[in-house]
Amino acid sequence: MPGTYPRTESDEYEVGREDVTQAALEVIEAVEKGSGGRPSEPSRSSETSQTKSISHSELKSHRAELNKPTPNTTYQVMNATGTLSAQYKTDGLGRTTEVVVKAAPGIVDSRHGERIPKVRENFPPEGRDKRLQSEIGKQGLKGDVGFHLVAAAIGGIPNAINLVSGSGVLNNRDYATAEFVHQLQMIKGLGTDTKISVQYDGENPRPVSFRWEMQNSFFVADIDMPNE
Repeated sequence: MPGTYPRTESDEYEVGREDVTQAALEVIEAVEKGSGGRPSEPSRSSETSQTKSISHSELKSHRAELNKPTPNTTYQVMNATGTLSAQYKTDGLGRTTEVVVKAAPGIVDSRHGERIPKVRENFPPEGRDKRLQSEIGKQGLKGDVGFHLVAAAIGGIPNAINLVSGSGVLNNRDYATAEFVHQLQMIKGLGTDTKISVQYDGENPRPVSFRWEMQNSFFVADIDMPNE
């Protein structure tokens, strides 16, 4: 992934940071020139046995379950407009193995005015759970943080189902760039679907790698990121 990325203490990068923006633009330019490939079919890491739908107004009442998700389950989380925002799949151990983000263009984000769509409203009024993030970060290696598989700015929720223990360097570099690539497509007015596949080693709760697959009518990107 091109670009130079400074490390910060927080796991939330600032949208519009010059280096991350430049890296994201370079990714898009490379893909539009044809160096990106169409995503292959993701591997099935678990056999999902049930599906649960949770509306935006139900997020708070479902906090306990979303912090300890049921194994082999697909959770469909709706946004404030009643449409699908993100879909989380768990494996037999209750770990999140796949997230699909359904992003519709044209709505304004409450934090950044006209810059990106308004999907952060998926976060309940109490906002991010810093204690939970810290606990999950400590499950991993030295230098790990608890970071979101899906950023709030593209529809993520603050619960454990959307948190993993991962490299703080990765979270503020390549992962931040991938998130901003998705956002830039939305800024262009394109509804972009993003699939994030999470790979694990045995029963270890710390992922070994992530795969981002982004696609809309004009753009296809496939990005693999080791958790290091």
